Amino acid sequence: MSSSSHPILHALTLNDLQARAAFGPADMLVTAGAGTGKTRTLTARFLNLLAQGLPLRSIVAITFTRKAAREMRQRIREQVWAYLARPDLDPKERDRWHAIASQLEAARISTIHSLCQEILRSHPVEARVDPSFQVIEESRMALMQHEAVEEALFWAANQPHLAGLFAEVEERRVRGVLATLLGKGEDARALLERMPNTPEALLAAWEAELAQRQWARLEEIMAEPDWQAARATLMQARPRDMSDRIATQWAIALEALTLLDGVQDIAILRQAAGLLSSMKLSGGKHGAWPGGKEELKAIKEALKMLRAPFSGKSGSWLRAGLNEDDVRSARAIVSLRSIALKAFAIYGARKREAHALDFDDLESQAVALLEKFPEVRAHWQAEVQALLVDEFQDTNARQARLLELLDGGRGVRFLVGDAKQSIYRFRGAEVAVFTQTERDFEAAGRRV
Repeated sequence: MSSSSHPILHALTLNDLQARAAFGPADMLVTAGAGTGKTRTLTARFLNLLAQGLPLRSIVAITFTRKAAREMRQRIREQVWAYLARPDLDPKERDRWHAIASQLEAARISTIHSLCQEILRSHPVEARVDPSFQVIEESRMALMQHEAVEEALFWAANQPHLAGLFAEVEERRVRGVLATLLGKGEDARALLERMPNTPEALLAAWEAELAQRQWARLEEIMAEPDWQAARATLMQARPRDMSDRIATQWAIALEALTLLDGVQDIAILRQAAGLLSSMKLSGGKHGAWPGGKEELKAIKEALKMLRAPFSGKSGSWLRAGLNEDDVRSARAIVSLRSIALKAFAIYGARKREAHALDFDDLESQAVALLEKFPEVRAHWQAEVQALLVDEFQDTNARQARLLELLDGGRGVRFLVGDAKQSIYRFRGAEVAVFTQTERDFEAAGRRV
């Protein structure tokens, strides 16, 4: 531990890595596994910030369970009271830390959802929420979502235009998909809203995406040196006997290559791909080729090279457009979209009736508030002078966005996590968020 550290930190007996983290620069990512003293390091970081003179409420510490928040608060409290028990403190120092001790219950040490609550309640007009809203706990949320799904299914059963869905998909599976979508929250609802609302529009979108992928893949194939060499071999060949089996396949290949030269129509691309995939390469007579056995071998190898990208299951998608299965799928998905949006509407209405928000609402509305209102964002950036986050590997993209908005580019984050320990994937935690942040901090030399 640094000899210049505040005396309140001496009792923590940090090792070198913990001390580097606790006393390091403001913006830092600490990668730490189980049993490495993460809580001790976070406690030291918090106390060090207090020792530097930061106001208690300006330090925001985020944990991912209420139990962890209570434990961290208790550790800080124990260290402060142990320090106050020292007989050698001067009166001014004692008064300052005694004031901190008496205010610790109001410290911003909480889950991210508790922080979101505080942000929303502080600006109810801008956030368009009832300032006395309730927070729906997970068990009640699951029940409300189940009821919304059942009510939406009952509604769908009386809608003639949705009857086709249940002919294509078992109701049990529909129920499961609806439950999953509601569990994904606002992100899923927004995605459904953006989706085409007719089978025809959805099929058109699929066809456009498929065609784009087919064009891109064709460009890759035709740019490959082996493809170009095979093409050159075939273009230079002149068989003596067009009745030869391989000469017939050579003619098919030339027809396909001619179609592909300057092709603009996706249907022609698919036609050429079909021709190339259909070639049969067995047989052939040496005498049908000026170069005899060696030329026949070279022609077969070239034909095989041109056929390979378009043949088999791996190449079948390059040869075809949408089919009847896609048409049925589009109808089913559009019907499912209607039922899912109905379920979201029912669930949303129930929440409004109860003046309640679920965890997803807390996150999405807090982020929207900070993004939409610069004055609110500025207020919270002034409030938050240090941002400590435990278990950062269990953060989803929206939560990471909230932290980014609170940081505001000032570099006040202190993130602790380990990708191997993520336990909240079922809640939408995205380890990719952690790994990308890890790369960013590594590049900036701010990872311990």
